[in-house]
Amino acid sequence: MTNSAALYIHIPFCKSKCDYCDFFSVTKNPPWDDFVSSILREGTMRKAEFGISHLTSVYIGGGTPSIIPDFFLDKLLSGIFAEFSADENCEITIEVNPDDCTKDFARFLAKSPITRISVGIQSMNDAVLSQVGRRSTAEKNISALENLEHFCSEKNISADLIAGLPFETAESLMSGLRAILNFPLEHISLYSLMVSPSTPLFDKINERKISFDEDFSDELWIRGRDFLLEKGFDQYEISNFCKNGKISRHNMTYWKGDNYLGIGPGAVGTVDNLRYENSTDVANWILSPGLCSTEILSEENKIFEFLMLSFRTKWGMNLQTFEDKFGRKLSDEKLSVFKKWMDKGLLSTESTRGNFYLNTDGMLFLNKFLEDLIATD
Repeated sequence: MTNSAALYIHIPFCKSKCDYCDFFSVTKNPPWDDFVSSILREGTMRKAEFGISHLTSVYIGGGTPSIIPDFFLDKLLSGIFAEFSADENCEITIEVNPDDCTKDFARFLAKSPITRISVGIQSMNDAVLSQVGRRSTAEKNISALENLEHFCSEKNISADLIAGLPFETAESLMSGLRAILNFPLEHISLYSLMVSPSTPLFDKINERKISFDEDFSDELWIRGRDFLLEKGFDQYEISNFCKNGKISRHNMTYWKGDNYLGIGPGAVGTVDNLRYENSTDVANWILSPGLCSTEILSEENKIFEFLMLSFRTKWGMNLQTFEDKFGRKLSDEKLSVFKKWMDKGLLSTESTRGNFYLNTDGMLFLNKFLEDLIATD
């Protein structure tokens, strides 16, 4: 174990919850002073617990982190970097709701140590946004991007969109993409709608109050992907596209299987073979920030996660990296799966470097590829 890791900070509070969201969040009035103090207490505790004192990246997610008052966000960041050292070019990301991205907030972000701002656009269709309970409109989305372009031109700005939301059409998705690409965005996350059973959207679909066509959702995502590729974006991960190498370095921590700390209610951390998940009882977590469940990951679990996450990226997996990480070669049975998918034209290789990766068409079949790999266990 090294003394370095990425850090994820979960801010679970929202003004309202979107119908499709299955991330842990609450709409209670946040006790910001106590909450931020407990975040910093947990950071100190995790540092001592795992011997991690240096941060490679920081990601503030939620929930809706952009509702935290400026004073408390400044206190949070100052406290974290008083406790931990960090890379000189440490990537520090915050998720923001466009509705919160006023000129004043953009000015604050411009002066803050945050280096990367992820804006939850989701759709540029007002009917779509209203249907799923988004606290924004197409006009507010544009206003947020204008404010960030004007005040935060030195920051890396990313936008999130979801293909397949109710009432989204091919025309509205494509016009929305064209509209946001009028801004100097160098990172786009484009997700295909996943309907979780624990969400109001699932209930509405199940009760036939809303129709949902999974095939159409996938078709929309492919059209969006093709458009981004035509516009010069690099698909470096299934759902993530960038220009000029502006990848999400924090998310690469997950995809490479490196260590990361998680602090805040509901946050997850993984250090070596230990994974912990913090309590989602906010009041109890504030009193006892270390309250969590733990899991010891078996080697087989770690191997599966390594393969699953590696093949989400354009780099795929490297045979020597696998051997260095697990102290053994990849099995002949799994290599035979590689050959089968290469014969299909869906898996490619850089044989001299020992790299195998799903190509653009192959990425569409990641789940089937993983099923074939699992069948060899």
